[in-house]
Amino acid sequence: FFVQKSFSSLFKSKLNEKLSDDEHITQVGAGYDYFVALTNKNKVYTYQFDDDNKIMTMPKQKHIINHKGEEQLISQISVGLDHSIVLTTKGEIYSWGENDKGQCGTGDQNFENKPTKINFPILSEND
Repeated sequence: FFVQKSFSSLFKSKLNEKLSDDEHITQVGAGYDYFVALTNKNKVYTYQFDDDNKIMTMPKQKHIINHKGEEQLISQISVGLDHSIVLTTKGEIYSWGENDKGQCGTGDQNFENKPTKINFPILSEND
């Protein structure tokens, strides 16, 4: 817990350097070797350790793009051991990362390099 809390504080301080004056972190999730943050401007940032888990990369904005090429605004984040899932302000779900057991919900077991939309079956009122 102490180590994770220390890394979380470091992550927040590094990310705050990239944010505008009117932007702040509203959610943070921690995976095995990475963090994901959501800001009040509905932007997602990721921050990862190197292969030796010693040096953290600079936070990078993760762009969630729909099939029309439009960037999506994010309202919630969820982080697993090696994968992430986000909910857009339009109610769509995107996931990326390790998927060897289907944890990304994409219907396969392929590693997801970029955010991929999760399609759920629509149920009618009679179902």
